[in-house]
Amino acid sequence: MRQTIGAKSFSRASSSLSASSSSFFDTIGRPRFISAPMVDQSSLSWRLMVKRHGTDLAFAQMMHARNFKNDKNYRATCVDWDDYTHTSGKAHDEAAARALDSPLIVQLAGDDPDVLVEAGRFVHHDVAAIDLNLGCPQKIAKRGNYGAYLLPNKALIVSLLTAMVKGLDCPITAKIRRLSSDEETIELAQAIEACGVQMLTIHGRTVESSKLFTGPCDWDIIKKVKASVSIPVVANGGISCRQDALQCLEETGADAVMSSEALLENPKLFSEEGDRLFREDYVKAQFQTCYEYLEIVQAHRLPRPLFQVVRSHIFKFMYRLIDAPSNHDLRDKLATGSLQEMIGVIDTLSQRLSQVDYDTKVAEERGLIGKTHWYMRHRDDRAAKRVLSTPKKAIFHPATIARQAEKASDNLAPQLELKQKLLAKKREREQSISSLHKQ
Repeated sequence: MRQTIGAKSFSRASSSLSASSSSFFDTIGRPRFISAPMVDQSSLSWRLMVKRHGTDLAFAQMMHARNFKNDKNYRATCVDWDDYTHTSGKAHDEAAARALDSPLIVQLAGDDPDVLVEAGRFVHHDVAAIDLNLGCPQKIAKRGNYGAYLLPNKALIVSLLTAMVKGLDCPITAKIRRLSSDEETIELAQAIEACGVQMLTIHGRTVESSKLFTGPCDWDIIKKVKASVSIPVVANGGISCRQDALQCLEETGADAVMSSEALLENPKLFSEEGDRLFREDYVKAQFQTCYEYLEIVQAHRLPRPLFQVVRSHIFKFMYRLIDAPSNHDLRDKLATGSLQEMIGVIDTLSQRLSQVDYDTKVAEERGLIGKTHWYMRHRDDRAAKRVLSTPKKAIFHPATIARQAEKASDNLAPQLELKQKLLAKKREREQSISSLHKQ
């Protein structure tokens, strides 16, 4: 059925999912909490870690379709679901890891339907689904013409997804971001559903609203998309803790919620106990997390590229500790060291924090840990000082701003005020230079 709103026409989703999408969602266990697909951040060790602690579904990392199709070495680096061998040599440990890592969805990025299908055929019989990346806002995605930079081209997106649905023997899902208007976003979501896509993830920020310009997340558009389609909808964005995830599910009516940034600092975020410890006993929680992750890393085939993957995770787990000036001496070793040297950095940090009995409050008072969490790094005072301009097309939905205004950490006013001051100083300098030239 269709409901007309102004000059636009939107379908009203039925109270139940369509038969095929419901069957797919049942097949993957009707997950509520999902770990996002991330480049070099969604390897086997990470997936096993988050699945131990409340995550229902963990995507494998994003893969470039053209590279995956053409480069066997790149494929070998990306595919880590073909070997669950455990260093214990015990078959039941291997079987346990294989079961924990199932179901598995992989993500491809690209702008050529033939390439996407050919790349997908290497794995379509081994995974639960293949996801098309239409949400990455990074500049590398802009240069490569994939991710969120395809969103303005609905016809191309339809051609890509139609080819994947017809050419691959597994369900196809997609991940998008909100567009500049609700109408455009809903129309795209409906077009994606019409291609035969089985599940849709939507991030409630535009492509311009990232990093220093992250801004508030628009859960309202996620709610509208959910009401306009009949396939499962996964909400993404604005999740800093477990309570955020639960509130997002309630406010949007989404079938599941996905996290990336906050989960990278606290992979136990979706676990009630893990979330509580992170908030109430940060230092002890992070050492427990770090050592557990390293144990998983060393129990299976090492991630590839090893140092880039492991180092990146440790840095995020230990962000507040490494960020403290008193621990800056360990940064280089963490950035360039071997696996054992990285473990040595954690041991050294542990020795230093043991002097205050791993007490988070005392550690803060003595400057042993920084104040800013990884998730909030683009929202603190230092981030504000790096703001020189805002994207011309950045969209901040009024309803979202009203809701997020209560959270001081998400309030963009200080950044925008600083931007105005910097621009004023820039104009003054330009005027002074102009006057000198005239003289």
